[in-house]
Amino acid sequence: MTDSSVYTLRGHTQDVTSLAIVGDYLYSGSADKTIIQWDLPSKKSVATLNGHTSKIYTLAATNAYLYSGSDDMSIKRWDLGQTQSTPVTLLAHSSAVDSLIIKDNNLFSGSADKTILQWDLAKNSYSSNFTGHTDFITALAYKDNYLYSASNDGTIRSWNLIKSEPVYSFTGHTGGVYSLAIKDNYLYSGGADKLIKKWDLSTKANVDTFSGHQFTVYSLAVDGNYLYSGSGDRTIKRWDLTGKESGATYQGHGDYVYALAIKDNFLYSASKDATIRVWNIPGSGNSSGNGFGNGSGNGASVTTSDKSSNASSLSTAGFIGIIIGALALVAVVGVFAYRRSRRLTLLSYQ
Repeated sequence: MTDSSVYTLRGHTQDVTSLAIVGDYLYSGSADKTIIQWDLPSKKSVATLNGHTSKIYTLAATNAYLYSGSDDMSIKRWDLGQTQSTPVTLLAHSSAVDSLIIKDNNLFSGSADKTILQWDLAKNSYSSNFTGHTDFITALAYKDNYLYSASNDGTIRSWNLIKSEPVYSFTGHTGGVYSLAIKDNYLYSGGADKLIKKWDLSTKANVDTFSGHQFTVYSLAVDGNYLYSGSGDRTIKRWDLTGKESGATYQGHGDYVYALAIKDNFLYSASKDATIRVWNIPGSGNSSGNGFGNGSGNGASVTTSDKSSNASSLSTAGFIGIIIGALALVAVVGVFAYRRSRRLTLLSYQ
């Protein structure tokens, strides 16, 4: 096992729970109640956003505003042109805000109060309330006019955003579902059962299952033909969605990996160990080189693995290395929220 090209960002004093990227800036939310703004080219923190009174679990951003959800039951809107100005506070949930996602001019927030609220960003007020989950909501994703929500109740629900009504409940995980990602017409979900499931959005069928993690899958992100998963087993895994290449395991974090984000040929991972690590990843053909070059190993490594005959399971054995791909134009960001540490006691898969 050899060191890989990786850089580590340190500045938070507690768990780093969430990530968002806007232009050349990375934003990280933490259990220390702060958001740090990082300048990617210089690898330095340039601002700290204070305002929440409890742990921050989730971030979502437009080009102009950053939104943060917290255990203090609030959502705050930060003006990215004036990060030190007083944020606008959105209040409506009766418990922690665990997940945020932006679609068009609407913000969707999932909460421990088991509801999803739809906010009109022009008015800073909520317009719809989605109910149906029986436990706290952990992650959100969307495709076209459908919203998908994951919950600790073990289900994923789909919602018609035109009619503001539920459509379908995906069942198959044997524990809470903690992360979502969408690629083409497929939905990927990560759960407390240590598995990643692939769902066909047309047929609603579970068409594949990826196994390999040893603990809850807390975060997912898609870049081109690759799916990345962060887990409580302290690793990140790369899965080739075409089945043409071997996968890889990224090791270096000292605790749970809670959030992932991608820009250009770099993967950013946030962890309970209070750090953010930066990894070189294969080019997707959708991003351009920018920001971080090769850093020191910092005790981290990447191990490639052979595919089994079943594309749903990737072996952990194989040769050492990482494939650096082509540079491109568009940054793809995957952001998923951290779950409160007290909730981790609910997980029966360890």
